[in-house]
Amino acid sequence: MEYSYIVFISGSEASEVLDLLDMEGEQAVLECLKEWDMGENDDRHDTPGYGQSDRIYRDSDYIMSYNLSLGYIALCREIPKTA
Repeated sequence: MEYSYIVFISGSEASEVLDLLDMEGEQAVLECLKEWDMGENDDRHDTPGYGQSDRIYRDSDYIMSYNLSLGYIALCREIPKTA
């Protein structure tokens, strides 16, 4: 499996998204972040872009990770490896 990094938001920009997370929940924020997915798979990695202390929310092939203490949120998408 490979992972396409879609968006990473930190600092003051992440505050709005993390507030939305608190008010409307993980699925609502995931839908918002999915708008950044342009279907391009140029930024592929062998590992997902989250750490051990991140909270993870999955929906289909999307993986949203966030860390309230460090103030960031990210979205990546699983992509099957091509031969």
